[in-house]
Amino acid sequence: MAASRLLIVESINDDLTKRRIASKQAKFAADDLSVEYCYALESTRRIDKQSLLDYIDRKINSFRPDLMIVHAGFVFSQHPETFLSVLTELSSKHPLLRIGSQMSEIEPGWKSRFALVFEDTKEIRDLAMRLV
Repeated sequence: MAASRLLIVESINDDLTKRRIASKQAKFAADDLSVEYCYALESTRRIDKQSLLDYIDRKINSFRPDLMIVHAGFVFSQHPETFLSVLTELSSKHPLLRIGSQMSEIEPGWKSRFALVFEDTKEIRDLAMRLV
């Protein structure tokens, strides 16, 4: 089933991310796709597993996405263990939520571990490629 509500988890809320998001907004709107963003790390926060889990969980509960895509950016690549733990808990807590990422951006040693959480379909790959 095609996604209609997409939550995108970005690494960090900085100017570069804001510019990239602004350049992609029209593409998602043209697809009649409702998109919401959240950020693993604000410019001044440090990564904390429980805070990240609580924050993303609140976004899921308020926005009710049917698909969440994790942007495999800098914060993700620096803290893969934390993300894996958070995403594993979120997938258990929200079993109907489909979770994907840009698998090509994930370090080879982590791909098989994240494959247990990430759904890898053509729809998700296509959406994920539009994020970069």
